[in-house]
Amino acid sequence: MTNQPCFSLRSPIQVLLLALGCLVALSFGDVAVGEEQPSKIHLPPGFSAELVYSVPIKEQGSWVSMALDEKGRIIASDQYGHLYRITPSAIGADPAKTKVEKIEVHVGGAQGLLVHNGALYAVVSTSEGGYSQGLYRVTDSDGDDKFDRAEKLLSLAGGGEHGPHAILLAPDGKSLAVVMAKTPLIDDEYMRSKIHIVDVESGSETAVVENVGKLEAVRWCPDSQSLAFLAGEDLNDPSAGRLFAVSASGGAFKQVAPDYLPNFAAIEWQNANTIMFLADDGCLTAFGRVNKDGSDFKIVV
Repeated sequence: MTNQPCFSLRSPIQVLLLALGCLVALSFGDVAVGEEQPSKIHLPPGFSAELVYSVPIKEQGSWVSMALDEKGRIIASDQYGHLYRITPSAIGADPAKTKVEKIEVHVGGAQGLLVHNGALYAVVSTSEGGYSQGLYRVTDSDGDDKFDRAEKLLSLAGGGEHGPHAILLAPDGKSLAVVMAKTPLIDDEYMRSKIHIVDVESGSETAVVENVGKLEAVRWCPDSQSLAFLAGEDLNDPSAGRLFAVSASGGAFKQVAPDYLPNFAAIEWQNANTIMFLADDGCLTAFGRVNKDGSDFKIVV
């Protein structure tokens, strides 16, 4: 593999953020700039795709995570190397006009990225390249629009591809939920990932959700006071199909609707009290809602 092509989706409706979010997620192997690779992406009517940048893997590695900054630029991380900032070419422009800058801080190999209030949060998962694993806040200290200062907020005992990943910002912008396992073992990623709550202002860890078993689909409540997540019922549960709710300040988490036998498959908050869900009910998919305390359970469809 010599290049990793990056594409953006263009649509007459307002999907710019989605477009940028797809840039480095779509990879097609050994492709050279200028090939008609976007034509191989199957899209709904009204959508189109353009090549924006083809990542030279020998020079810039394999990009595995990304985030958008407030100016619509993309921050991406090489799996074992540097962070990069990408300013995409204009719609319809030559992809050679895409600007790629290496971020000159000693932070890289990040499996999770988030930009908030001008700061870049990165979960560094590798020690290759001399990096130290953990959650970092990277800032611009002198206002020249370049990241130049890195502050370590949390340390990781382990790391690697299968350890730390997602960073989720609370709706009020005051807290982060960081999902990570403490070793690089794939078994620990599947079975022992935890939710760490971090205060944005101080950078300190305020709570850890001590869930057991597999963990998926962590969602902030709209009021930022609670989280819902899908996880295994216990360490021996083969699927993350049980629904839980927990206070953002930590403490005991509650299984929601434990008597409902089908596996929960997807969740979103409807409001500060109600969780909507999809569940796998045999060969069918059920859509329903339930309050976070387990009351008012209802299958809608």
